[in-house]
Formats: sequence, structure tokens, C-alpha cells
Amino acid sequence: MSRAALVMATALFFAAMLLAPSQAEARRKLVFITHGDAIEELADVPTQFRIELQQATGAKEPLKVGYFYSGFGVFGLDIWTWGGTYCLTADDTYWPLTDEQMIKLLGHAPSRPWNYSYPPGLFLLGVLIGGGTVYTIQRRKKAAAAQAQLEQLLQDPRYKQAVEQFIDDMRSSQAAEEGAEAPAEGNEAEEAARGEEAFNRAVQYLVDRGIEREEATKNLGLLLNALAASA
Repeated sequence: MSRAALVMATALFFAAMLLAPSQAEARRKLVFITHGDAIEELADVPTQFRIELQQATGAKEPLKVGYFYSGFGVFGLDIWTWGGTYCLTADDTYWPLTDEQMIKLLGHAPSRPWNYSYPPGLFLLGVLIGGGTVYTIQRRKKAAAAQAQLEQLLQDPRYKQAVEQFIDDMRSSQAAEEGAEAPAEGNEAEEAARGEEAFNRAVQYLVDRGIEREEATKNLGLLLNALAASA
């Protein structure tokens, strides 16, 4: 094909496309939200088309083959993309190309940018949602297991009696305190000491009935905390 014929074919082939160049809307940032347009460069314009297309477009920068699309995301990571099209691009200006035009220009249609087909922000969002779901399920399982353990302990007459003994000891100490004129200073420390004594006596009650001290201390503490929370 002669040079004149090549120039004519190029001009006819790209005529409709070159009449209406478009300006890409730059990505705008609102705090951590990003949205707008992006152009990914894919390849150089083939040598036989460079001069003619450069002159036809009037582009000041060398033309590249690219992919234009719009997107929305956070922290620069696209969550959703749309409007993807092959194009010629220079700076922020682009000229859309159909798939057929792209094939005639390069001989094939290059792969679309991976961040257009698979927005990384969408995967990150999926991971966060999945992780949150797993965390919530685990918390519910732990809460259910703890509740089942408390119910099992309350069915054990030894723990039931130990709790009642602790409560009775605390009531007796409170009644004795109300009957005496104790100074205001040191009341909290004395109350804490009485509570510790009552707790230790209740633990000893459980130990005397065949329960390991560490287990008795832990389980009695769980029971008393649960009762205090529900009071």
C-alpha cells in the first residue's frame, strides 16, 4: 500500500472518532472517597499510524493506546468501575475506539486493565465484610458457650451453695457495718476486704467438696460477675 493510500485509509478509519475528542475528568477526592475518570496506558501506537494520527488529533504529546473508564472508591482503590472503552490518549484527552478499531490498529484487543475488571477496593470490602461476619459469629459462639457454662455451674448444687454463702456473708457484714458508727474514711477498703474474705470462704467451701482451688476460684468469679451484671 502506498503512503498516500495508507494516509487516506487511516483518515477514513478514524474520522468519526477524531471529530469529538473528550477530556477525562480527573479523580476527585472527598476526604477518603475518590471518584472520577482514569486512563490506563496499554501500548504505543504502531509506527505506521503515529504521524498521521498525531497530525489528525493535533495532540501535543505522543499518542498512546489506552483504556478509559470511570470509577468510585476509597483511598484510591476502586470499588466499582463502569464505562470502560479502548481509546487513543494524550495527556488527559482521549479518543474512544471500538473493539473492531482496536483490533485493526494493533492486530488484537489487549487485555483490559485488571483494576477495571477486578476493582481492588471491591475485594478489600469483601474481605472486611467477611472478616466482620466471622468475628461476629465467633463472638456469638463464645457468648453462647459462656452462657451454657454458667447454666451448667448453676445446676451444680455445690456452686449454688457457695454463691448463697457468699451473699449471706456480705449481707451479714453489711448489717454489722450499719449497726456500728464507722468513720466514712476507709469504708471502701474495709468493704473490699470483707468481700475478699467472703469470696475466699466460698472458694474454700468448694475446695472442701472436691473441686480444685484454681477451678473453683475461676468459676465462682464467673458466677458472681454474671449475677452482678444482671442485678
